[in-house]
Amino acid sequence: NPDLTYWQGLDSLAAPFLVLHSGNEALAFASLQAFIRKYVRNFFLKDNSHVMTEYLTVFRLLLMFHDPELALHIHNMDFIPELYAIPWFLTMFTHVFPLQKIFYVYSQV
Repeated sequence: NPDLTYWQGLDSLAAPFLVLHSGNEALAFASLQAFIRKYVRNFFLKDNSHVMTEYLTVFRLLLMFHDPELALHIHNMDFIPELYAIPWFLTMFTHVFPLQKIFYVYSQV
């Protein structure tokens, strides 16, 4: 797709599908494509700045709603989500959790 491009972290996003469909790269690739289309399609646009801005805004609001004390503490430290949350979004947490947890989380959506 000419509108999509590689972003750092796409390899990490592909890894669980390669492990899950070990030996069947075509199925792993098809699964990755379906996952991207359904959950993170707009992250891999050539210019995804508007998408990231939207997700970061929603993330800030959710953090303020669910844990206002933490949100205020992070804000007061000038530790903005742009510094830590973008890799979470681009890799759908594959850099943070072990594969078994990723499989569990992905199976719940």
